[in-house]
Amino acid sequence: MSATAARTFTLSRSLRLVAAVQFAVLLVLLAVAFAGDRQLSTREAGLLWILFAVLAFWVNLELNATRVTLDAEGVAIHRSFGFWRRFRWAEIDDLDCSPRLISIAVRGLTSRVKLFRPVRGFALESFDELQEEIAERVMPRLLETWNRVAVPVVYTYPGLPRGVILASIWAASPLSSLGPCCSPCRSPGSRP
Repeated sequence: MSATAARTFTLSRSLRLVAAVQFAVLLVLLAVAFAGDRQLSTREAGLLWILFAVLAFWVNLELNATRVTLDAEGVAIHRSFGFWRRFRWAEIDDLDCSPRLISIAVRGLTSRVKLFRPVRGFALESFDELQEEIAERVMPRLLETWNRVAVPVVYTYPGLPRGVILASIWAASPLSSLGPCCSPCRSPGSRP
């Protein structure tokens, strides 16, 4: 990706379309079910339908508004109702990438920013490319920082106690096979 080009990652168009159709069908079926139910008044049925319609609208808005934009300045994560978070490339202090998760530590935030690839595949399109783009921008600077502050690794092991050392020497010596010093050797079936 060139330094000036912006790239946007969104949920797949087919997922958004299928979700919208499913919610529309659900709302029609709920309206038919509420109309045929004699135990619900028209007012209660209307309120329940409006509740489901608001829920369906919110989910569709969330699916259509969610996107991640990468540009020369940094990362912008957009959500529904205009909520978004933007941070610059220089503000990223740590990056962890796995096949299902991108975890970003941003300076000034108490928690990490996490982008998931769920098991069912309802993730941002080209999640692997998103990981590569972020790592390509951030890792050289992070590696330089980590190498600059790298502390040498020193391994220390606790010493062995004197008793363990003496027992090991005794077990390895030919004298240990002679048995106890002051008792005569007996066969298992003999009597004293």
